[in-house]
Amino acid sequence: MESNPQLELASDFLEYTGVNVFLTGKAGTGKTTFLRELKRRSPKRMIVVAPTGVAAINAGGVTIHSFFQLPFGPYVPGSTDTVERGEKLQYTHKFNREKINIIKTIDLLVIDEISMVRPDLLDEVADILRQCRRSKEPFGGVRLIMFGDLSQLPPVVTADDFIDKYYESRFFFSSKALRASGFSVIIFENVFRQKDPQLLSVLEDIRCGVITDESRQILDSRVKCPDNMDNTIIICSTNKEAYEINKTNLDKINNKVFKFDATVFGEKPVAPCEDELIVKVGAKVIITRNGNGYVNGSMGIITSIDTVDETIYVHLDNDTEVEITKEKWEKMKYKHVDDSLEGISCGYIIQYPLRLGYAITVHKSQGMTLDNIFVDISRAFEIGQIYTALSRCRSIDGLYLKSVPKEDMVLLSDKISDFMDKAD
Repeated sequence: MESNPQLELASDFLEYTGVNVFLTGKAGTGKTTFLRELKRRSPKRMIVVAPTGVAAINAGGVTIHSFFQLPFGPYVPGSTDTVERGEKLQYTHKFNREKINIIKTIDLLVIDEISMVRPDLLDEVADILRQCRRSKEPFGGVRLIMFGDLSQLPPVVTADDFIDKYYESRFFFSSKALRASGFSVIIFENVFRQKDPQLLSVLEDIRCGVITDESRQILDSRVKCPDNMDNTIIICSTNKEAYEINKTNLDKINNKVFKFDATVFGEKPVAPCEDELIVKVGAKVIITRNGNGYVNGSMGIITSIDTVDETIYVHLDNDTEVEITKEKWEKMKYKHVDDSLEGISCGYIIQYPLRLGYAITVHKSQGMTLDNIFVDISRAFEIGQIYTALSRCRSIDGLYLKSVPKEDMVLLSDKISDFMDKAD
């Protein structure tokens, strides 16, 4: 790891103090590198988790939901006072003996891409740790090391999740357990991914929620298509856009077309699969669910398709072959019952957990470092999408844009601004 006083200070802080820590900084400041060094050097027993499969792969860990065996959906927390007194251990999930022993013996819980973690998810993890470790401390005596950049992608929250009923914001720092335990903030400043002063200037402006005249002029100069799309990855805002790009590339493969229609019952859930999956042997795909030998975000090439056994064989980028079968996703509605939520299934979809992989959405690009990208940010719909997409690239020469983002596309949440002002 490149010698850097800030990183060395962070190392000493983690080694010689026992407080929870949020390590943050601009994209490309070495957070992921520091995380890997922490894993390699620290004698502490640690578990590394992340909110998505792609982020987990990048961090060398597992997803939060898979490690803690969590259902998807909102979680009703106890009050801050309840957490501080160690009362109301409301989580009653049964783990096997091996998982309990792991949870009992870990010293550090490392969470990457913490910007995407909801406060109720963090409180759910806290309840599990307290229950398994039989501890009254907010996180059961486990120390949290959190990595992330609040200027990047935020947590996904829907109207049915009731976040605003229990929390001041949808961001991790509103967690009741985290507020009860407290945490320190360390900010990395030196950018390693980009050395190009023009790109650094543009990213700093967008990270602060503005587009200056100078940045707009630089971005205007990058509104063009690359000469060679073969070595360029397309980053777009929505799954629909990615699907259309992927289909174009699929049509270039001279093999038999296979079509698989999803089975839908009741109210259709928003699931990481296609209504009609169209693939060919030789097509590049992204796996959208954890399974045997793969995780959400694994990429590879289809080697064969068995329509009798309903199995698609995929050769992954890590040189292993896996079998993909159909999965089921349910749509849940939540109802208040006293101080808890009751989940009721109102529909489901069954389909292969696959998508074509020639284009990726902003969400799936987070954590990557890319040489050449063509970014279509014209339909950006969420805070942090534009900054996340542009900061994937190493230099301004490798950045190509469909259009320059509008001013209102880069606005920051007031909650984030207030939090970072206090952290500074």
